[in-house]
Amino acid sequence: MKSNTKGFTLIELLVVISIIGVLATLVLVSYTHAQKQARDASRRSDLIQYRNGLQNYAVSYGGKYPVHPEAYDAVSFCNAGGELENYLSTC
Repeated sequence: MKSNTKGFTLIELLVVISIIGVLATLVLVSYTHAQKQARDASRRSDLIQYRNGLQNYAVSYGGKYPVHPEAYDAVSFCNAGGELENYLSTC
């Protein structure tokens, strides 16, 4: 009887598939970590740009920062009652 030895055994195929799975997992984990670092770096850069813009505004307008038109003023804080009045000397 003639033995047919062409091809791979089932064990060899399972070993190769498991190695490919481990490598794919490592690549995926490192890729998501790199994405997170890039996203965090972008956020830091955006915050630095906001800070610089606010500082430039303050320098241009005598040390005053921009205020949102609907922002609270000291009078509305003083009328709020509670512990907040203790922190504001103008109340």
